Formats: sequence, C-alpha cells, structure tokens
Amino acid sequence: MILPVRDPAASAAFYQRLGFRLGRSAAGLATVSLNWFWLEFVVGEPIPSTAALAIRAGDLKSLVDEFLDAGMDAHLVGELGPTGPGRIGIRLVDPDGYQLELFNS
Repeated sequence: MILPVRDPAASAAFYQRLGFRLGRSAAGLATVSLNWFWLEFVVGEPIPSTAALAIRAGDLKSLVDEFLDAGMDAHLVGELGPTGPGRIGIRLVDPDGYQLELFNS
C-alpha cells in the first residue's frame, strides 16, 4: 500500500514503534513491513479517512503504556477496550492522520 505523507522518515519511525521493520528508503520515500504486509510512504499530501488499518497485536497494554511513556498520547484515540465481539483494541492516528486499530482477540 502506498501512502502520501509529509515526512516518510517520520512515518517509518512511527510504524517501527508498532513493530514494523524498516525496508528500503531513499530521498522522498520509506518502506516498512510487518510479516507479508508492507507500506510505502512517499512525499505528498496525506489523504486520511475514517477507515482504519486493523493490525493484530500481542500485548496491547504494554504498547499503550509505551506510547504514553514516550509522550505520544496524542496519537491514541479513546482508551483500550472492546472493539467488537470478543475483541479488545484501541485506535491510533499516525503523524499524517491515517487511522489504525490495534487489536487482539
């Protein structure tokens, strides 16, 4: 998936905090991956929406605590809680306004 962002390096750093691995990067672009899924950030005007990329995560409480400890609480939307039948999660907003839902079941 290719996403236009203001600063590809900043976007890649944000997603690395979520467990993504840094891939190739060059002037104006950066790539991160998680298992088989990859994101390529290119310089451009972000196009955020209300849709969220859902990512299964292991220890959500520790991940939320890490965000809070790093002063990144502005990226958290709401609190850790039910997001569906038998599912616990939390929404995040990345530096460019793209939404993610971290969940575990």
